[in-house]
Amino acid sequence: DVYFTPISIPYLIQFLYEMIVLDLQGIYNLSGSDRVSKFEFAKRLANFYQLPEELIKPISISDIQLKAIRPKEMSLSTKKLENALNKKMPNLLKNLESIF
Repeated sequence: DVYFTPISIPYLIQFLYEMIVLDLQGIYNLSGSDRVSKFEFAKRLANFYQLPEELIKPISISDIQLKAIRPKEMSLSTKKLENALNKKMPNLLKNLESIF
């Protein structure tokens, strides 16, 4: 029940470099384009690496005793950055493929 928009390190570096070259000023959200739950992310990651998805079990963040409170919604809008770079942020599959 926690949602986010993951991005791989290779894409993160690429887009940070492009932002520096363009001398972008201000606040920009840099993330992938797919909003997924942590559970869905784990399942898709396992599937990508051909690992058994059935070993991944869902749990609510409310059931975990975390020291720091975390929000359930951590997705970011990248529209401002996409406009500045004139390109779309990569989806989850492209992010996974960029790792290897």
